[in-house]
Amino acid sequence: MTGRYEREILAARDAAMEASRRIVDLYGPDVEVRWKGANDPVTAADEAATQAILERIGGEFPGDPVLIEERADDLSRIGAPRAWIVDPLDGTREFIDRIPEFSVMIGLVEGGRPVMGVVHVPLTGVTFAGSAGGPAIAFEPGGSRRELRCAPAPDIRDMRIVVSRSHRSRGITRAEEILGITREVRSGSVGVKIARIVTGEAELRIRASEDAEIVLVDAA
Repeated sequence: MTGRYEREILAARDAAMEASRRIVDLYGPDVEVRWKGANDPVTAADEAATQAILERIGGEFPGDPVLIEERADDLSRIGAPRAWIVDPLDGTREFIDRIPEFSVMIGLVEGGRPVMGVVHVPLTGVTFAGSAGGPAIAFEPGGSRRELRCAPAPDIRDMRIVVSRSHRSRGITRAEEILGITREVRSGSVGVKIARIVTGEAELRIRASEDAEIVLVDAA
């Protein structure tokens, strides 16, 4: 079991898996790309995954607003007791470059606090899930579940930090210098980075601005 949010986790897992199927159908050398910004690509796979998730989550929880990256925010989530937060294809650049490190990410917020999250990695078929008060688990492609345990955290100077494969800020370099960290694991999507931590392949992720102001730290 996955705790109090079993129903939500299973719905999010199924939504992410359907989104994944649509993404993989479009995974190839001739993917069409448009640009929302100078470094912000979007593809038909983003839209296909968005539609799959909206269909599944909207059908299962019709009263819940959904904030999704590829759609305009209608602000219906403001004041709602809970809301879904979705990135239908995190790691679009890796998808375009045919690097198998992209993911589907679905989270649930209640009362302004995150309470459940699912990350599905399309090209491995593994879904990672966790909830407030419940265990962190992995759903394997065959349907089995295994409980996840982060690796014991070593001295910070011996930690492996997971960093972006496609872009890097000066802030990360400066943060490594400050902390004395020299071991890096390069990866794509944020979801895949978090998966590296929960499976014991790395112990630390830092999101830093260009001037090395650390704004987010995920650690084992």
